Amino acid sequence: MFATRIRGNYFPTKFANIVRNRSLLLILLLPLFASYKSNAQSDHPIRDSLTKYFKEKPSISTYLDGKYSFIESFPSKMFGLFMGLNWGGRVDLGFCFYNSYDEPLPPVYLKKGTPLADTFYRNIYFNYTSLRAEYTFYKTRNWEFNVPVSIGVGKGNIDDFDKVGEHYSPRQSQKATIVPLEVGANGIYLIWKWLGMSAGLSYRANLSNFKHYEEFSAMNYTFGVSVRFGTLYKMAKSKLTKK
Repeated sequence: MFATRIRGNYFPTKFANIVRNRSLLLILLLPLFASYKSNAQSDHPIRDSLTKYFKEKPSISTYLDGKYSFIESFPSKMFGLFMGLNWGGRVDLGFCFYNSYDEPLPPVYLKKGTPLADTFYRNIYFNYTSLRAEYTFYKTRNWEFNVPVSIGVGKGNIDDFDKVGEHYSPRQSQKATIVPLEVGANGIYLIWKWLGMSAGLSYRANLSNFKHYEEFSAMNYTFGVSVRFGTLYKMAKSKLTKK
């Protein structure tokens, strides 16, 4: 589908910052509430649904999961690849590999407007591997809605450069381990069984002990065309078998 501090009291402070964004949390929690209500016939609706799907034989599931994200409030693109298993066409569980595109950011100013004004250029990029679970709680012939949750570990890089003429010279480089926790919601409208339009919204919170941890915490969004190559393959195989 195409559509980015655990030290002392930093951990609660970080989550307080996330909770302040009430609109985003409401958007991300609505699918969970809808999932609960749509299966509310039993005392444990979500658990019972998952138990039913996990009893089925799993199939291989793989798809691209590119995203648009933000770094220091500037737009950034991310490449993603999921590889795992699917149960009943409803539950995906596996690993997802993400990598942000190496895009230079606008110049950074220190002490702007003073005799000691300093200007340099900053480049921030990261990559990580996540354990990802995705539950499709609503599914009809044309509509699908799912909730992905993931937690991973990877590397974050912050490189600063001085510009001399048309050339850049390294100033300093910082590298650290990042621990991204991400939750979101996606929707797909299927035009045909194998082709549809998709859109999604998620939030990535970096939980690592890194002084620049906020640079790697941001909202992600996706929109675009959803092509189901697995469905195309099954349709082609079925037609060839009939012949």
